[in-house]
Amino acid sequence: MARLERLYAHLPQLIPVQPPVLLHGALWQDNLHCDGDGLPALIDAGALRHCLQPRRAEC
Repeated sequence: MARLERLYAHLPQLIPVQPPVLLHGALWQDNLHCDGDGLPALIDAGALRHCLQPRRAEC
C-alpha cells in the first residue's frame, strides 16, 4: 500500500494536468442545426464537462 501511496503522490509529475473539456454524448446528424445567421449549432443533451485529472478512489 505504501508504494501505491507514493505513486499517487507523484501522479501530477507523471501525468500532465489537462484543462476541462466538453465531451459529446453521441454525434448524430440530427444534432447539427443552423442558427438564425446560418451558422452551425450543435445540440447535445448528453454533453458534459469533464476534468481529465487523476482522482483517488475513496473506498
